[in-house]
Amino acid sequence: LAGRLAKTEQDMLEMKEGGPGNERKREKLAAQLAEALRIKENIDKRSTKVLRSIERYLGVEEMQHFKLFIKEKEKLLSDNKELGDKMKLCKKQLSELELGERGWAGK
Repeated sequence: LAGRLAKTEQDMLEMKEGGPGNERKREKLAAQLAEALRIKENIDKRSTKVLRSIERYLGVEEMQHFKLFIKEKEKLLSDNKELGDKMKLCKKQLSELELGERGWAGK
């Protein structure tokens, strides 16, 4: 959501005019981002309670392994999403370059 919001704001800056459609889109994305942050905060609070319960069953050493596993999994998921976004951007840029190249070839 943060990336989409930044892209919308960048698009608005590039056009030099917000336009009501882009402004509504920006406001909607900002509201969604705020809601997502609130949800994440609630999840983090619950996670603490859940982890304490799991630790009672696993023990301290197993719990440390479990936390490392979860942390690594979160990192991998985040990296995967970031790489996917970068690939989309690269494909878009490549497409724009190919379109520009065709324009130059026609002149």
